Amino acid sequence: ADNNKRISDYLEKSINNPNRPYKDAANYYLETNQNLDKAETYATKAIEASNGAFYLYWLKARILAKNGKKAEALEAAKKAADGAPDNYKAEYQGNYERLMKELK
Repeated sequence: ADNNKRISDYLEKSINNPNRPYKDAANYYLETNQNLDKAETYATKAIEASNGAFYLYWLKARILAKNGKKAEALEAAKKAADGAPDNYKAEYQGNYERLMKELK
């Protein structure tokens, strides 16, 4: 069975429901290294739907980096770090700093 096709079909169908799984779709496409343009779109929509949840900016940063959009990736990673609450601040600041090194 073609799991990628089955999962992609499910995600595309689910996107049209009221509770759209934008984050799940973006993450799936990122992790499987496919449809990165769709992943980027879905990450943006997830951020909009969540009123800018900090952790979704990190998801978008990873997608942008994989898509070769370095400056945009660093900008999104910085938003994640800046928006993280105190108990996540060090983790997301570390993510941002690691990404800066990786993208040089």
